[in-house]
Amino acid sequence: MKIYIQFANNILSNDKMVQETRGFNKKNDSFKKILLVNEVIPKHINNDGYIIMNVKEFLLNE
Repeated sequence: MKIYIQFANNILSNDKMVQETRGFNKKNDSFKKILLVNEVIPKHINNDGYIIMNVKEFLLNE
């Protein structure tokens, strides 16, 4: 199974979120895409289907 993982220090602004997911948007496939962030946020799936979660939570639970 192929998974795309991107790390961002923060995604506080919409512009930053667009910047960090730009690479995902170029992939036209059905593989899982995960954006890890270095801020405390609840794990969620955005409108594009990308999983967004805290990097520590990912490392401890995945």
